[in-house]
Amino acid sequence: MADSQPPTAAPLKPIDMHVHVVGNGSGNSGCWLHVRNWHRPMAAMMLKHIGLPSHALKGDLESLYILRLLDLIRTSSLSAIVILAQDEVYDDQGRKMKNVGSHYVPNEYVLNLAKKHPGCP
Repeated sequence: MADSQPPTAAPLKPIDMHVHVVGNGSGNSGCWLHVRNWHRPMAAMMLKHIGLPSHALKGDLESLYILRLLDLIRTSSLSAIVILAQDEVYDDQGRKMKNVGSHYVPNEYVLNLAKKHPGCP
């Protein structure tokens, strides 16, 4: 009788469970981004850190960000990421507060990204 060895499972790769998507509305996503005052240097640093040009904030940020995010995922040790939307700010009575918050990313935009890139990486 031959020794039967159980098949070895492929090593599991990590999943990043907390990745924010950001947008400025350039792709008709419904996203918005308010970079004011002391947020400007922080936004410039964040763009540089992820490899995007500083003019992306006023340009096609959404396409540039998603292309860069896909590239970062594909060249990483990750098997997947969980992308997150960002709600608007609401008061204690559940009313949306106008001109409050730094960014907004609709659920629909994130769901559409997930449908568009189902097997990423």
